Amino acid sequence: MGGRRYRWPEIAEHQGVALTAETRYLDLIAGSDRWGRPSDGGLDAHETAALARVLSRFTTSPEQVYFCLWEGFGLPATRARENRPTRVRTPHRAYRLLAGPVSAASILPTPVPWRCASLWWPRDQSWLVATDIDGYLTYLGASHAAIRAVLADPALDAVAVRPETPLDPSYG
Repeated sequence: MGGRRYRWPEIAEHQGVALTAETRYLDLIAGSDRWGRPSDGGLDAHETAALARVLSRFTTSPEQVYFCLWEGFGLPATRARENRPTRVRTPHRAYRLLAGPVSAASILPTPVPWRCASLWWPRDQSWLVATDIDGYLTYLGASHAAIRAVLADPALDAVAVRPETPLDPSYG
């Protein structure tokens, strides 16, 4: 592979598979090792920057965004906050909360360019980006206009899902 990143629409076109919310990764690659595997745990810095650029237009608070970094990354950005009350817990994860402009999304965490914050949202709560650290899918909850803008951006591999769309069984 030589480090080349294959985009999902490119794989789907080559394989003759329709890329929809129901398309499963293992069905998409059809047993071939040619395509590699998506990175677990986050969008790469390029995709994160593209998503942040699009989403910045759909918030009144682009300079006030919250980022949850998983404590398990063991990064200086999270270790430096160990004794501070900026901790967020979900049923299966603990995070350190950081804040900054939406443009910081692509540089957090700095030492790991292929990972992004697991959760990020603006102060006005107009959208939420969520990526599980064990999976390769990122979900966005947002207005219809924001979703349409993400789907239309050629820098992003995105498909619309519904609340009832099942997770990919090859996830994580």
